[in-house]
Amino acid sequence: MTKRRQYTWLALVGVAVLLAVVLIHRQKTSGRVTQPTSITVDVVTPTTTTLRREVEVFGSLAPKTTTELRNEIPGRVVRVNVKDWDRVSA
Repeated sequence: MTKRRQYTWLALVGVAVLLAVVLIHRQKTSGRVTQPTSITVDVVTPTTTTLRREVEVFGSLAPKTTTELRNEIPGRVVRVNVKDWDRVSA
């Protein structure tokens, strides 16, 4: 028998043994009846409340870069004809 054929047979025997072990293990565990575990759960009625979160920080708040916005024509914006989250195009 050549070495290659020996390795092939050895691999096949290894796979067969592994398959047999898995099948035996499945048969042993399938017959078991496990008791369901009980979990303690706290039931709470939801309520509406106001959350207030404050952070006290010392220092200054300044942007890294600034941009000056100007209009080309002097005037005043009276109304914007789009709603929040509407898609617009340029």
